[in-house]
Amino acid sequence: MLPILLSVIFIILLVYGAVIIVICLVILYPKVYSVEASRTLEAEKHHVDMSDYDRMVKEEVWINSPHGYPLFGIYLPQAGCSRTVILSHGITNSRYGVVKYIHLFRKRGFNVLLYDLRNHGLSGGRRTTFGYYEKDDLRAWVDWAFERLGPGGLVGVMGESLGAAVTLLAAEEDPRLSFCLADCPYNDFYGLLAYRLQVDAPYVPQWLLLKPVTWSIQRMSGMAVKEVSPLQKIARLEMPLFLAHGQADHYIPPAMSQALYEKKKLGICHLYLAAGARHAYSININPAEYDRRVGLFLKEAGFSEN
Repeated sequence: MLPILLSVIFIILLVYGAVIIVICLVILYPKVYSVEASRTLEAEKHHVDMSDYDRMVKEEVWINSPHGYPLFGIYLPQAGCSRTVILSHGITNSRYGVVKYIHLFRKRGFNVLLYDLRNHGLSGGRRTTFGYYEKDDLRAWVDWAFERLGPGGLVGVMGESLGAAVTLLAAEEDPRLSFCLADCPYNDFYGLLAYRLQVDAPYVPQWLLLKPVTWSIQRMSGMAVKEVSPLQKIARLEMPLFLAHGQADHYIPPAMSQALYEKKKLGICHLYLAAGARHAYSININPAEYDRRVGLFLKEAGFSEN
């Protein structure tokens, strides 16, 4: 009887370990869209007019990540503009995921730089680390933007979902930036893990998954999960911040943006909760209102007249 019992326990532990590894692999190596599939998705799902984007003057840009892989971006310059905004897309997407935000800034006198996050699009990097390494890549793009603009240049950042968290993490460490916009960010990766495991595996006790998954992710990727937390440093962030979140977002709960808004103590902070908007759909649900809110934010921050 004892050998049978030990065999059963061994099999259970083996299956349990396999489940943990599979969860970690899904998190660190998400199935990403190809660049062309991402373009098609944005055109069809978010009703983005790519023909307008195609007519814009563009420059392809390659830079090196501080972590040793190539990063690809597209620069959209405008004559006489000494201000640039850098846009960061969401998970599984590519630079096309933030094309829908371009007009918010070009009409207000900004150059725009959109790029592929690590492990996405044409950029390198073997894993997605939810901001831990990505924030350093964004800082490299900020370096490039300032060098391109020259003396007196101004740089701001905006991101969506994963890109929003990356943007917040980079902004908290880089006082050179003039403003930050974050659409549907998670404010703490460990908290997001806990939430997603609860939603995706509601009948499994959290203690069976959360800590083992967290430990395994750290061992497999080198990232420190609990350091991926914009909420930890937001109270010290002085630059103007705009937060947007769909009230019907069930992927990343809007309470995460609400908590960031409540904890930011210094400087300008706007929060737009879009009624009826799902994840990353705030700009789609009411484009005119989104544009108006961004305009008010940039005007109050001193970077736009409309």
